[in-house]
Amino acid sequence: MTLFLAILPALLLAAPALADDGCRDGAGIDPPAEAAPAGDGEFRYVPGKGLGCTVPEEQALEMARRKQPLTYLGCLRLGGVAVGEDVDEVEERLGPPDRVLRLSETTETRAYFVRQPTPARPYFAVTYRRGAVVAVQLKGPPTAPSLTLSSLRLGDPEARVVALFGPPVQRCPGPKGGQSWLWPPLPLGVDLADGVVVGMKVSWPAR
Repeated sequence: MTLFLAILPALLLAAPALADDGCRDGAGIDPPAEAAPAGDGEFRYVPGKGLGCTVPEEQALEMARRKQPLTYLGCLRLGGVAVGEDVDEVEERLGPPDRVLRLSETTETRAYFVRQPTPARPYFAVTYRRGAVVAVQLKGPPTAPSLTLSSLRLGDPEARVVALFGPPVQRCPGPKGGQSWLWPPLPLGVDLADGVVVGMKVSWPAR
């Protein structure tokens, strides 16, 4: 059985106010009337509880008994790449990188084009620190086969984002004249342009 682990309502008590950077809140976007189906390890909005992470029943009970720390790391997975994995695990699935950008002595971002039988060139941008994944982005047109973030796909409409994650906490200027939807302090983001998803991101929680 999958249980819902409510996270966002409590975390929002410590969330920072919106910065004066063109961002605004999710006012005017109605939350879904009911929760969309979810499997283990998916972010999901549940009416009356907010946005949280679904976890296996046994793990949820261990957390409730304080035998395990309260965590949503199991939901920080995008297209099969999980935050915390090492570079060898990632490249066993994605293959060698097409581009490498060195950010510091310990941090780099590697780009991996998605191999598919179409001219479209969606790609992963995976950031590693000391060889471990700290951020995963997937950008571009829809992929074949589908690669998901908690059942969300590139090319999905805005309504699908709301159905899965609820209204955003922040809406900021995004790529292609669109918007970046964010749910801080959860490290989750979705880019929209012309009403459809063009990018998704998860990252290591900020300390």
